[in-house]
Amino acid sequence: MSNGNRGRVDGHHSRGRRGGYRGGGRGHGRGGNHASSRGGSATNSRYYKIHYHEDYIEKGDFTTYNPVEIGSFSMSEEMGLFDFDKASFPTIIGPADVMLPIDMDVGYKPGVKYGRNAEDTFVHGEKALSWLKHFGTVPDIDVITRKGILKQIAHTIAQSYNDPWTLEVCKFRGKLYMKRPEAEEDEAKDEDHIRNSYWGVKFEEHVINRPEDESQSYKMLKGKVGNKKILISGEIDAISSDGRAVEVKTCFPDKIGRNISRVWIQAYLSGVEILYFGWKDRDPLNTKKGNGFVSKIPELFEIKTVLGSKEEIATRSNKLRPPFLERNTANKMMGFLSEILNWLFDALPEENTVSKMTLDCYDNRAKGLILEGSSVKFLPDWYIQFLDKLQLDDASKRAVDIEKQFESLLL
Repeated sequence: MSNGNRGRVDGHHSRGRRGGYRGGGRGHGRGGNHASSRGGSATNSRYYKIHYHEDYIEKGDFTTYNPVEIGSFSMSEEMGLFDFDKASFPTIIGPADVMLPIDMDVGYKPGVKYGRNAEDTFVHGEKALSWLKHFGTVPDIDVITRKGILKQIAHTIAQSYNDPWTLEVCKFRGKLYMKRPEAEEDEAKDEDHIRNSYWGVKFEEHVINRPEDESQSYKMLKGKVGNKKILISGEIDAISSDGRAVEVKTCFPDKIGRNISRVWIQAYLSGVEILYFGWKDRDPLNTKKGNGFVSKIPELFEIKTVLGSKEEIATRSNKLRPPFLERNTANKMMGFLSEILNWLFDALPEENTVSKMTLDCYDNRAKGLILEGSSVKFLPDWYIQFLDKLQLDDASKRAVDIEKQFESLLL
């Protein structure tokens, strides 16, 4: 694309310096003629075309996120919220105290759904809402969601190949809410995905001390992406002996380079400070064919030391290829996330209805985002009632304050 076309999308004027968004339905990201649709009814379609990656680097600054923990909670097997402090969080076991190698295939049964949330009956996407209701307030924020949603969006711009994904979004009373479709949460995965999920759970069993009643542990974090204030619920694998959040992963040492952007953005958004890897080995015991072994746990990596310039990373790399990420990639992911949040604020109607945002791919390449509205309700009734009560309480408090001010003038 020539420089002269950088302010246009498929021949249509777009918002922004290069690329941007326009009207258009599913599949119209490559030459559609649909008119732009700003605001309006929930059934309108909008299209955002992904443009030059360098633009997002310029617009992004990952250091401004600055996540601050404003609360924490765990969830029981019955998926109820309890113990709103870190005392109930799992703790990490030091690498020196782990018996290696670990055969992660032990106990695996094909076709069984694995994961600590495999029996999750709690409505997905409502954890943050339930936490807000429990504490009886909604802070001054623009976006309410969970970590995995923001990771899904941000990492889209960092990978070469993409599978289409769909998220549900809503703008209501000035705040943006985001979640995954419930049907997608329970969608059956292929056998390789199921087996990898089992390996992750099995590895955690060997390196994490988990309280008996704990199923999932979360931080509530407030941060800033661009000009938007974010509140997210971020699941934490474990905490270290000094109270720092730890992300546990398994990976082949020679593949960490292509996976580190996904691991980094997931950890960074959650306020994780330590990456704990198990290096997978292709059957070190020579007892079977397969990849379900962890034969080495390297030193722990602090999230702040993972980043570097391309030149710095080249000098630091060794045979095990430690997980290093270019700062430009970090900025690109956060810049892309910021632009998409701004686009959603502009494109969504101000009403409690579901709009589906789908990644538009062509030849496995991410081309754009399709936003299609509906008349389906997004937020649950109990949360709307909670917001209404907050408004009434605020109105009553303001009335009392005004009355006190008036009385003081009469004295």
